[in-house]
This record gives sequence, C-alpha cells and structure tokens, in this order.
Amino acid sequence: MEHPRIWLFRDYFKKTNLKPPIIDVGGREKWKETKGYYILNIEKHKSIDIIANGEKMPFKDGSIGTIILTEVLEHCENPEKILKECWRVLKKNGEIIVSSPFFWFYHPDPNDYWRYTKDGLRVLMEKHGFKVIETLTVCRLPLFIVSAIHGSISHLFYSVRNIKRIGKFLRYPFSFLSLILDYIMLPFYFLAYKLERFAPKDFIYVTTIVKGEVKQ
Repeated sequence: MEHPRIWLFRDYFKKTNLKPPIIDVGGREKWKETKGYYILNIEKHKSIDIIANGEKMPFKDGSIGTIILTEVLEHCENPEKILKECWRVLKKNGEIIVSSPFFWFYHPDPNDYWRYTKDGLRVLMEKHGFKVIETLTVCRLPLFIVSAIHGSISHLFYSVRNIKRIGKFLRYPFSFLSLILDYIMLPFYFLAYKLERFAPKDFIYVTTIVKGEVKQ
C-alpha cells in the first residue's frame, strides 16, 4: 500500500518549479514528468537513468539545476558527504529539495541511521553551504496517528509470520490479513490526508521537506 506521505510529496512537486537538469538522487520513480529529469541510484532498475553513488556523482562542478533527495539521508552513513557533493555539482543559482523522517518506523534500506527535526535538517543544510528558503512538515497529527496504528499492527503480523517453526504455517493467512488491513485503513488514511492542512504544523509530524539554494 502506498503511504499518504507519497500523495503529499506529489502534491508538493506538482506545484514546485524544478530547474533543469534535475537529478533525483536515490529515487526510484519520477515525482513529475518534465524535461531534463534523471534518476540516479546505486541499484540497477529499469527506472534508473544513472547508476552511481550519491557521494561521487559523475557531473562537472556547477552543472546541475536541481537536486532532489527524498527519504534518502536517513539511509546514508555519512549524509554530510552527500550534501557536500550536491553543493559541488549544483549551479550558483541551483536548488536542492530534501526530505527526511522525524517520527517514523525503523526501515533499513539497507540501513537506517538518522532522524531529523525540521530544525536539525535546516542546520545540516546550512552547514554545507545552502540557504534554506522553504520548510514544510508532512504527515502531521491525523496522518501520524493512523500511520502509527497501521504500522504497529502490520509489524505484529510480520513478526508472527517470521516465528521459527510455526511461521511457515502462518505466512499465507497473515499475509492475507495484512492485505485486508490495508483496505480497512484506506478510508482513515484518506480522511487524515484531507485533514492535513488543518493540523498543527510543528507538534507531531512524520517527515520534513526542506528547499534550499546554493549560497552566493
């Protein structure tokens, strides 16, 4: 099931102008269809345009218009290296859009190292040569509550499926229950998604989107 934070990311990118060329570091699918948009990842996949490490991108200094880093930094052992490399390849008026979770479950891909408040993410970007021009908290209280309930039950089902000896007998029943749970939770997610703009911005939120530009 696609988490509603993805819906909110799509809403954000739909109304955001991106300066080409655009490099989506660590992405797997494009947030919007536009010219000069490329996905860079260390994994081979049909949707990946450039196979490379975000710590050493195959671009000249000051050659990129926009860099996107959505839900990537928490999986990087050295997020500072990524941001330094982003600063190197961005043009003088280039922009960077970063998102990273604050309240979220442990989700290794292949590892899960960090959590950032909106202030922590802002300071991290400023330390590496970016001027923050926009900060947006995403998945506020209503979506956080629904996500916490859904995630906790899903994790319980997953744990039961992986119990030694008996897990193999419960795998299919609990996989079916997980699917049913997804459908049950869908209307609650949709309602919480609609309530997002009315929720407190800084009380509880799942992730933060920060937009910055290279300091002149």
